[in-house]
Amino acid sequence: MSWGSSVYRFGLYATWGIVFIIAYIYCVKTYGFALGGGVGWLPSAIAAYVAGLIWPAVIPFLAFMLISGRFVI
Repeated sequence: MSWGSSVYRFGLYATWGIVFIIAYIYCVKTYGFALGGGVGWLPSAIAAYVAGLIWPAVIPFLAFMLISGRFVI
């Protein structure tokens, strides 16, 4: 099973790492340290996996949100 070019693979790993960290922080912030820190890795890993697979579509979407001003950090 081939995962494609090295550019796609690099984007997959980079997107996976970034989305996982952001989602995990969101889980801990939203549900508290006990619940979010304990089981927050599971939804974070699922969201990161999906975002990593479709990262070529995620990047333009995030760029649009940042440029339009609708995405506030």
